[in-house]
Amino acid sequence: MLYLFPFFPNDLLCFLAGLSAIPLPLFLILLIGRLPGILFGALLGSGIVELSAGWWLFIAAIFLPVFILIFYYHNQIENYLLKRLRKTSFEKEGDRHIQ
Repeated sequence: MLYLFPFFPNDLLCFLAGLSAIPLPLFLILLIGRLPGILFGALLGSGIVELSAGWWLFIAAIFLPVFILIFYYHNQIENYLLKRLRKTSFEKEGDRHIQ
């Protein structure tokens, strides 16, 4: 959640995540999940991508229902992802940190 705050030092968050007990596969999933937003923000900020008000409304109409569904079903989604992560974890059997 701290990645959502503007002007928050993201490098510090990555450093602290590296010191924590978060498993590497989970950290990589979180990192990969941020890449589309970073890329789009960079393209938008550089002026390479310019969107009209109509496009912004179209994007909002697509993503708002997705966000509502994710908010409503976040526990089920989290449990499913944690179950999948446990099956595909790269860690040793006795060294799991995901509860």
